Amino acid sequence: MAPPGVQPEMMAHKEAAFAVLQPVSTALLAAKEHAKELATALHRLRVTINGLGASNREGLAACAEYTLFPLTFLLDSIVQTRTSEGTGRAEQPPAFPAAAADGAAEAALAAVVVLLSHVPPLAGPGLLRVLDVAVRIAALPRVAASEEVRSGALAVAAAALLADGSDPAPAPALRSTQNAAMVGHSISVFMQVAKGEIAVGQAGSGRLRVEALRCLRLLVQTVGDGDALAFFVPGLVSGLGAALHAAGASQSTQSRSGPAASCAAAGEAIAALVTVLRLVMPDSYAAPVLHADGRPGGAVGAAAGAADARAALQLMALGPSVDPTPEPANESAGSNAPGSNAKTGSAGEQPLKAERSAAWLRETAARVTKILQTVVPPLCDHPQSSVRAALTTGVLQLLTECPVALGGAVEVLLGAVLAAAPDQWPH
Repeated sequence: MAPPGVQPEMMAHKEAAFAVLQPVSTALLAAKEHAKELATALHRLRVTINGLGASNREGLAACAEYTLFPLTFLLDSIVQTRTSEGTGRAEQPPAFPAAAADGAAEAALAAVVVLLSHVPPLAGPGLLRVLDVAVRIAALPRVAASEEVRSGALAVAAAALLADGSDPAPAPALRSTQNAAMVGHSISVFMQVAKGEIAVGQAGSGRLRVEALRCLRLLVQTVGDGDALAFFVPGLVSGLGAALHAAGASQSTQSRSGPAASCAAAGEAIAALVTVLRLVMPDSYAAPVLHADGRPGGAVGAAAGAADARAALQLMALGPSVDPTPEPANESAGSNAPGSNAKTGSAGEQPLKAERSAAWLRETAARVTKILQTVVPPLCDHPQSSVRAALTTGVLQLLTECPVALGGAVEVLLGAVLAAAPDQWPH
């Protein structure tokens, strides 16, 4: 009989899924000390999850927490068995000693990715738990974890941040000030993974660099709140600026190979930087804050530049025979602005929160402008059209949505759009 409030049909779906999952999940515990058997059991679990995802998605979703429970302990064991190397002991014995084998570790990570691709987005403690352990695995040094294991961890992080395997959805748990330290640590790890693959030169992995930057972008999108991200903006823009500088330099002073030359990594870094700026200093927030301060800056000129940029892109899209009419500059930038500046709490309550005041906006914009003036021009001449297209799309978004705070960068941004005019866009 179904519990109160649970539809009998839903209960039937859950019971059917549990009947299939229970023996397969139990087999994981039986194989916890044997790497080959554990990898085989994990493969069987992955096949079972895929089957339920196709035939009984509702039941699988209802059993997601049950299925994920042993897998999170398995992921913990991946960290424990690698961080205890050299000391002979761990703080706690790993629940799955066989996770020390790369094959078993990779199979566990793949099973989590498959599960997350079939169930509703994680939220609250579930999201925090999976993201935390995935980040800890990704942070393992190269000597402790293979590229495949670290790549699998980044895949788990990305799957946890995606909604139904498509687009990230804002997660209130990641906006909470009590979880700000975890968000900051995740940002730092993703940055360090991407940077670390460049540091080792040709031995670095372009794949890991792309995946780390993608996770960074997804994390920013999932936080999805300017106030929650403001504290981390200086480090974000500096790190992403360095990534874009490396992408531009790899096409001139360095050989055009290795992780620094990855076109996909450059595209992810561009998208991540643009996403950060659109969240923390959009017109809807920056315009009223700066105007209330009495120093609106170059907002008018920036808005005009945005209109010119839109007209330039319309010309590229429609062809040289079209004479597009420029859109008028948006003069109602503050229509959705909050009624007051972001506020910080009393001492000790919000240690990782910055107020997006007029002074903060100007200081941050000055830093961003210098970075854009450095990295944008070389990327305009990037030999790969995919990078130039990503750059053009990104700068147009900034010109359209952030011209108030980024008024000082309008010249270089508009120059990038106009430099793209000779490109033959496939669309």
